[in-house]
Amino acid sequence: MKEEWISSSDIGQTFNGKELTLNEYMEVEKAYVHAVMEFLKENKLTSLRVIQLQIHHEILPDKSSPLYEEAFHLPIVEDAVIHEKDIPTVCKMILRNYIHCHFVSMDQFFVHFGWDYYMYIGSNQPCNNAIKFALNNKLFVEDYPSPYYLVEERVNRYIEWSVIGDEKIVGEERLQNVSLTELQKALHLSDEHPVIGSFTINPENKDFFQQFINHKIDLPKYEYYLYSGD
Repeated sequence: MKEEWISSSDIGQTFNGKELTLNEYMEVEKAYVHAVMEFLKENKLTSLRVIQLQIHHEILPDKSSPLYEEAFHLPIVEDAVIHEKDIPTVCKMILRNYIHCHFVSMDQFFVHFGWDYYMYIGSNQPCNNAIKFALNNKLFVEDYPSPYYLVEERVNRYIEWSVIGDEKIVGEERLQNVSLTELQKALHLSDEHPVIGSFTINPENKDFFQQFINHKIDLPKYEYYLYSGD
């Protein structure tokens, strides 16, 4: 079985008797990023929205890495709109493990970044030119559903809590009979955000969530999160 590299962290390691060099990695990454931009172009989009953002703070400040670029200090927050000129930079940050997030554009387009250097692109229209571009740049392309795509009807949401200073979950309640619009408003998210991921419950929104659970929210004692997923 052929051994494949699956991460930028594999640079310098040997696969099938050959070392993965920085230049070889960069060529593949370049094809991935350009493929995203080709799909964007074919969908006539000029921006994408960030969801499920995680910033790897322990990695980002390290400027000594050959993978680091000054542009990586681009300010990115959950639900931010990333314009066309900055999308390649954010893609590089994801592929080099500085951050993790997905891109969405309403219900018409998404780019999901998965484990093992898999990238899932979905569109509500054919993208034959972009697919051809990817194939011509030696990327493997197949028709395959994204494991990260969830329709609202399949999303399960829970309020979880842990003792402050301890990550162990000590309680949870399922959140029911709350509309997506209500959640977007309570969390100050755009109407484009699917409210999938993990969100902090704070003094500003605790009264909203208290309406839907039996547990008495006690912020001085516990940290609370809304978890949304499958």
